[in-house]
Amino acid sequence: MHVSLRSLYENPNEDVFKNPINVMTGVIGMQIGLVNVLKTLGVEPDGIVGHSIGELSCSYADGGFTLEETILAAYY
Repeated sequence: MHVSLRSLYENPNEDVFKNPINVMTGVIGMQIGLVNVLKTLGVEPDGIVGHSIGELSCSYADGGFTLEETILAAYY
């Protein structure tokens, strides 16, 4: 498994996003980042709703998945 999230964000290339693995891990990486920013700011949601890949982010946000588990689930 070799996906560089940093490379996806810093060196955008349309061809990279033709690979669904890059799309899924890129989206989940961004969502994890947003969850971490909100937690750092002390934002505590009353509820969390997600659809499709967003369900993984919800699990991460409520502590059901670790960071590693979330990215692995998006990859596979």
